[in-house]
Amino acid sequence: MNSTHFESNIFSHISLAVGDYAQAKSLYTPMMATLGLELVWDSPEDGGLGYGVKEPKESEWVTLFAKVPGKILDDKPGTHIAFNAPSRKAVDDFHEIGLANGSKTRGEPGLRKDYGDRYYAAFIVDPWGNRLEACVTALAKRHDTPKTLATAWIERIVEYYVEPHRHYHTLEHIESMFNFLARYQDICDLEDKQAVDLAAIFHDIVYDPISKENETQSIEVFKAFAAEVGLPQLLCEKVCTLIARTIRHELEPGDDLDTRAFLDSDLEVLSRVAGEYQRYATQVRAEYSQYSEKDYCEGRIKILTNFLQRPQIYFSETFPSMESKARLNIRTEIHELEQKLLARHDVQPLSDN
Repeated sequence: MNSTHFESNIFSHISLAVGDYAQAKSLYTPMMATLGLELVWDSPEDGGLGYGVKEPKESEWVTLFAKVPGKILDDKPGTHIAFNAPSRKAVDDFHEIGLANGSKTRGEPGLRKDYGDRYYAAFIVDPWGNRLEACVTALAKRHDTPKTLATAWIERIVEYYVEPHRHYHTLEHIESMFNFLARYQDICDLEDKQAVDLAAIFHDIVYDPISKENETQSIEVFKAFAAEVGLPQLLCEKVCTLIARTIRHELEPGDDLDTRAFLDSDLEVLSRVAGEYQRYATQVRAEYSQYSEKDYCEGRIKILTNFLQRPQIYFSETFPSMESKARLNIRTEIHELEQKLLARHDVQPLSDN
């Protein structure tokens, strides 16, 4: 028997087809209340009702759908069951095995942005007409062996970092941070290496180029991990503090050597040789491909100029040559960006650096 078993959340949600929205609401609302389930979603325009518990938010739901023209993907009566999957690969396998054994697809594996930014699912109809879904939105609450738990989280972390919109903020970036921290550790001992390592892994786990909430959301993912594996509170607090420092990349009074080393590892790329820096700049541009050349150049120049105006880019002083190399690379990139703007014949340089 597999050592992993789910605690009451095998199912993500169960959907029932009903004939009339108003009648279903008057019937199911008091009936579900007897089971401790509240009306947590009510959408007359979709003909939809959802019953569950408001906390925790990731608990199972029972949803009801009445037929509304243009709103229902499948107008056949019956039941739709959505199973929680431990990973996106499990969703892919669920769909593939289903099709190989006589089922028909109702939706290929993929992200369903209308359900949620991280809702990944696949849909099938089995040979007997049962409508089934496998989905992953967050790890199900489970009683796991440490090995199984670690494997599940490794899979989830990788899923974040291989998202198609990432070009620089990938696992390669995390590996570079670890390499820098290893060199730092050879010279100056980190006080809490575990905290620094965890912060490196989780600090960019949520990354949307146009969002201002990446760090905050990354902290929330780390907290979910910490709660599931049972990390000590003081360790959790330090990791969250380290991740929060990457919002502005500035020190605050009382920040220790670990914070300095961690922040420097995140910006180490700025001090690389010219060819590697150019590769980094190209990767960053690819992550902002939705912006016009003019808007990107102007925005990027402002960010880079902010770094030049700081008294210091790096804080640990362990590798003093990094500072001058980074400033040279930044000035070079600013110059190249300004040349692109000048080529448009409608702007003046934004920087004298």
